[in-house]
Amino acid sequence: MKKSKFITEFGDIPAPREKMPHLPLEERGQSFEEVEQGFEEERALKEARRCLSCRRCIGCGLCLAECDPRAVVYDDGGRNIKLKVGAVVLAPGQEEFDAGKIGELGYRRFANVITNVELERMLSPTGPYGGLVLRPSDGEVPSRIAFIQCVGSRNEAIGADYCSNICCMSAMKEAVSLSEQIEGAGVKILHRDIRPFGKGSEEFYLSVKSRENIGLVPAMVTKVEEVSGNKNLVVEFSSNGEKQKEEFELVVLSVGVRPSASARGLSRTARVKLNKYGFCLTDQLNSVLTGKDGVVVAGGFAGPGSISSAVCQAGAAAAVALRSLDGGAAPDDGDRGEAETASGGKSGSTGVFICKYGLSSSSGADAEKLLEELRKAPGVSFAVASEFLCVELSRAGFIKQISEENVSRAIVVPCYQSTYRPLFEKALREAGVVERVEVMDLLSVDSPSTLPEPGKRPDTSQVKEWVLELIKKAEGSRPTPSEEGLDVEQSSSALVIGAGLAGLTAAMELSRLGHEVTLLEKHRQPGGNLLRFPLPVEAEGEKDALSSLREEVEATINMKLLTSTELVGLSGESGRFSAELRSDAGQKKERFGAVVVCTGGSEHVPDGLLHGRDKRVATQSEFQKALAGGEFDGSSVVMIQCVGSRNEEWPVCSRVCCAQALRNALKVTELKPEARVTILHRDIRVYSLEEELLSEAMEKGVEFVRMKEDSSGGSPRITLETKEGGQVSVNFTERASGAEKTVSADTVVLSTGMRPQPDSAELAGVLSIDVDEKGHFREAHPELRPVETSRKGIYFCGLAHSPQTASETVAQALAAAKKASSFLKRSV
Repeated sequence: MKKSKFITEFGDIPAPREKMPHLPLEERGQSFEEVEQGFEEERALKEARRCLSCRRCIGCGLCLAECDPRAVVYDDGGRNIKLKVGAVVLAPGQEEFDAGKIGELGYRRFANVITNVELERMLSPTGPYGGLVLRPSDGEVPSRIAFIQCVGSRNEAIGADYCSNICCMSAMKEAVSLSEQIEGAGVKILHRDIRPFGKGSEEFYLSVKSRENIGLVPAMVTKVEEVSGNKNLVVEFSSNGEKQKEEFELVVLSVGVRPSASARGLSRTARVKLNKYGFCLTDQLNSVLTGKDGVVVAGGFAGPGSISSAVCQAGAAAAVALRSLDGGAAPDDGDRGEAETASGGKSGSTGVFICKYGLSSSSGADAEKLLEELRKAPGVSFAVASEFLCVELSRAGFIKQISEENVSRAIVVPCYQSTYRPLFEKALREAGVVERVEVMDLLSVDSPSTLPEPGKRPDTSQVKEWVLELIKKAEGSRPTPSEEGLDVEQSSSALVIGAGLAGLTAAMELSRLGHEVTLLEKHRQPGGNLLRFPLPVEAEGEKDALSSLREEVEATINMKLLTSTELVGLSGESGRFSAELRSDAGQKKERFGAVVVCTGGSEHVPDGLLHGRDKRVATQSEFQKALAGGEFDGSSVVMIQCVGSRNEEWPVCSRVCCAQALRNALKVTELKPEARVTILHRDIRVYSLEEELLSEAMEKGVEFVRMKEDSSGGSPRITLETKEGGQVSVNFTERASGAEKTVSADTVVLSTGMRPQPDSAELAGVLSIDVDEKGHFREAHPELRPVETSRKGIYFCGLAHSPQTASETVAQALAAAKKASSFLKRSV
């Protein structure tokens, strides 16, 4: 709509155009910086005033009408907004470390030294290089490439004594891309320890390790120098105790993460504390708590982490923030797919929109064949397909077709529901769809009976069947309950399976969000692994938190704790589950709307290495329990890492073993400073702020010896010998020298790690969800939907998901509870 006057009069007319700052010519060939540097805020405002005041804009409003994103606001201006809120979530994120601050690595001085972020941009098909990797100095394709790890991380001298978590996986993925793109390329990753982070990362690491053209070299890099003639780079480093030099055509610096530049100012505004690195100081057990009521944190501001951990923290922060709102209950979103029918739109008229890109990425269905099948299906007025539906949905063709067909309902298939649903709903409703919009998600289809086998993608017929089911649901009909006599009314109550740390946390959060909760524990006492294994020696606060949780659960009115009880059957659809529970008193059936699986894991019991046959050989948990008494008898300890993990039988890193070993080693040095502690390892894998444990252990004199793996790259060969009245001897091969070594000690401690519960596959069958080949429950999407299963209404967290720390377990439990609550609120 045209306004009488859009433009404010300014007193600085006429004014010369502001000059754009440019990168100096001599610096352009040595960096990825933009040539045009852009305006800072003051100059941008000044240029905007000049532009808007040039008298050429007549206020016709055409640009406003043509701008689909509604980005043009004629009379907008700077203003301060005051909001009255019940809670605040701080999520300013994090940023990459400036590699130029470590001058000896040559970033910005040498053209062919780039960062992993810049390499990722090169590899992007939509980037400036079109997916080709070229040397910045001459545009040639490099054939010898080096990655240097831990740039800006694990470096106390620059105030970054933490692991950035994501760098090793990033380097390995990019190395694989380079080796596949460039024929004959040789890639070396120079690392201090390889730390693949996340579920399934160990298998990926092993696949990278098996590639002939990718080398993983333990090294400490000291300098990078440029060869004057060809602009190649000479990297100086120490490996296995020897100083070496090697020439490469391209060097990639794996830069770590730092707190966001806005974090410090935000912390002052929100009045929350920061740790010594500038990340938010959070609760030891619950990583979203800042210590200030009503203010929570999520993502990179809480510390270095992966995408999946940021998603879990976001869910946890949302759940905790709701506690500060009136009543502490989640708002009832209702069914976002339904709306009151307005005029226009004939009953029973449904249009189907298919995204070809989404279909090919999440299924094996053929778009054209699916279109042909759907156009013949009853209840479908029309079906159309687009290469990229999210980009093209707002185009006039869609609007015209909706108007001509006079549809009242629309099905969108398939896109990532959580991200694109609001976009599709808004666009389709503006186009005239007035009754219902359903956005399908092939990663979570509520049809467990028709799910493909694990590892197989749904085909055309399965996708068609799911679309027709969704159309039937949109028309208002409900499937016949699978069990005769079952009340079809949806339930707002939740079932939580497992009463360990994850289960107690999830159940309590669901209760706070206003739901009736039944908490199942198959053992006689709640508490899970934290009852059987002691907590980390310096984390006594966690014990109090666990006790507090148990007391809260027992005192909560809308909470029912059933011990010595198991789930043996589950029927019905999501929102209307009928659960069969078995206990000592017999079997009974109850109805639930959602299920949260928190079954935990079990400590691996080693078969060999004298465990169970010599009292001087113990697991880390057994040793930790002995140290909890405040005494240590003996003068020496040898710890052996990765016992029963990272081998052919169990190619999984158990995640917590290295940190547990370091805590126990530090406890030994505290109780007996003169004691000798040796840790035999393949890589020390501690993440985020756990790096401080490693630094402290090295300062206290703990000896770290890297073991050589066997010829196939598997577990190191270790034997234990003992003599009556003597010490235990540990025989192994040292990696640095390749020589056979023997270390004797009074106590040998085995780091054995965690495994999923042995009955996880059986429970997955009852729930009609998937487990992976290791026995962990399978998530709908490893990064974006880490606590959701393939069956709508069923969620999981904690050790049932993967090996993880107590704080990660709590974050996942809160996120799963929030997901379940949101589903229940929409379903009722």
